[in-house]
Amino acid sequence: MTFNILEQDSFIPSYYVALPPKSTRWVITDIHGSYKTFKQLLKKIGLHKSDQLFLLGDYIDKGANDKKVLKRILKLIDEGYQVYPLRGNHEERLIRAHHKTYSPELLRLPYAGKNRGIINKCRNIKPKYLPLLSALPYYYELDHFFLVHAGFDFSYSEPFTDYDSMLWLKKMNYHPEKAKEKTIIYGHHIDSLGNIKKSIKNRDKIIALDNGCVYKSQKGYGNLLALNLDTFFLVVQPNIET
Repeated sequence: MTFNILEQDSFIPSYYVALPPKSTRWVITDIHGSYKTFKQLLKKIGLHKSDQLFLLGDYIDKGANDKKVLKRILKLIDEGYQVYPLRGNHEERLIRAHHKTYSPELLRLPYAGKNRGIINKCRNIKPKYLPLLSALPYYYELDHFFLVHAGFDFSYSEPFTDYDSMLWLKKMNYHPEKAKEKTIIYGHHIDSLGNIKKSIKNRDKIIALDNGCVYKSQKGYGNLLALNLDTFFLVVQPNIET
């Protein structure tokens, strides 16, 4: 049965996702409203309904097409693709603004012009997008991987219940025992394409996959990446937003 985050009865912070037969597993992170680039990357990897597509959060902000990115994700889910989206800190901030569970001193609300098309004048999330954004889990566990937006704080006694770190952590130190010897793939932390490729080639136990898609004017950055978890083949799509 195809996993559908919108069909869950209640919010669950994490899921274990098994590997189905004859499936390719792809990971993409930090799209940030770069709809055209996201669409072209999906075309480049040749996504099939038998594949699993893991999205590690931050679909919104910075870029110009938040609405189209979310609509594309919803369309893929509706068409029966196996899409596994995670929560990023930008989605979390928007959700908190929607529910007004924030302190103005600690939480910067999305400014005017951001999130155009997915929030109303009162800065509430429109009904079409609220179920998706509200249901986003914090991490996925796979056979040999953990997938998360920002990382895990392994200095914490129970790192898999520290959800704030999964969204906001600035630096992650790997702990083999607590991580069950699994490789951690994450976004949030922008790194150069050269460093990312080196990390993948070396099969590092923690791999950052955010190349700062929106920063296309900076050398070594400005690409949206898709990593094949089974072959460690990296597909690079330069930012084509106008």
